[in-house]
Amino acid sequence: MLIYIIVALSLLLFAVLSEIKYFRDKKIFKNIFLICGAAELFIVSGFRVNTGMDYPMYTIIFNRTVSNSLVLLAQERFEKGYVLLSRYIQIFTGNFRALFIVTSFIVVLLAAVIVWKYCKNPSLGLLSFYLLGFYFNSMNFIRTMLAASVILFAYKYIRDRQFLKFFALVLLASTFHFSALLMLPFYFILNIKINYKSLSLLGAIGGAVFLLSNDIMLFVTTYLYTMYSPETSRQMFSGIPSAYSLFILIILICAVLLRRDIKKHSQWGNVLISAAFFDFYFGFIGYKHSILSRFALYFGPIMSLLLVPLVIRLAISKIKNKTDTETKYKIRTYFCLIGTSAASVSFFIYALLNNYNQVVPHNWIWSLK
Repeated sequence: MLIYIIVALSLLLFAVLSEIKYFRDKKIFKNIFLICGAAELFIVSGFRVNTGMDYPMYTIIFNRTVSNSLVLLAQERFEKGYVLLSRYIQIFTGNFRALFIVTSFIVVLLAAVIVWKYCKNPSLGLLSFYLLGFYFNSMNFIRTMLAASVILFAYKYIRDRQFLKFFALVLLASTFHFSALLMLPFYFILNIKINYKSLSLLGAIGGAVFLLSNDIMLFVTTYLYTMYSPETSRQMFSGIPSAYSLFILIILICAVLLRRDIKKHSQWGNVLISAAFFDFYFGFIGYKHSILSRFALYFGPIMSLLLVPLVIRLAISKIKNKTDTETKYKIRTYFCLIGTSAASVSFFIYALLNNYNQVVPHNWIWSLK
């Protein structure tokens, strides 16, 4: 557990230093802090062993692809992009540990590129990504997180309303996990203007789906995904702790309260707040069906990398520049700053204390005898 706390503190240090005028005015420091933060995330994840709930499963899959012919690999139920990636790694080595090194590098690199291009404090974006559990998810749901990492770049085309480019990236992501195809209708949904009326409508529809979810899941597992039947898959009708979605709800509320400022300062504003809503929703419905919480991975990473840093920096700027003249607006700004920061830190602490996805203890490759 200690290594995770050290990483959190170092990322926090980089984020704070990036806001100091001397470092902020020199782009080289932003890049140095980002590279250092990304490097430690890569090392901790890439050079782990027997760490994470799905580690044994991915080890078995990798070893099986070593011995199977290309004909047999083509018949695998796993997505072909992931199988080809595994096969490519095996050109250089048959050691299964290389899989975790390569996939960790890809996920961290793509996250780092996103914050480098679109976040004014990239280290703060990486810190948020880390605290809100998406980094830990990348140590478990490898195929889904590879797909989600590709989807990060599709958000630009949702914002710019370029469907064909968005569609192409979704198809690419689906070669790592079929669930990425879920994002196709969200090209339209995430562009809905966020206000209290649209949020109320989304909430009402989401509430109805939540109430009917048992029947919906029975239908899906009976006629579509029979491999996930209630008798064989515990994740279909068992849930995850609701505390995780509560922390995301606080961040969503803060973003909604500052939505006008967010939209004013970022072209991503509306899309990011919408993504935060669906990150919360799929986490919330995961309280009944844990497998559905994985869909949050297509919305949460972009929220953590871009929206959370934006909310925090906007709130700090408003406080520093005293732009809020009325007391109620000052209270709102302080609430958003404290709420977003506290929710992120609380998520991290709660995750570690409850051994989120079995990432505790962390074991290094070189610790094996």
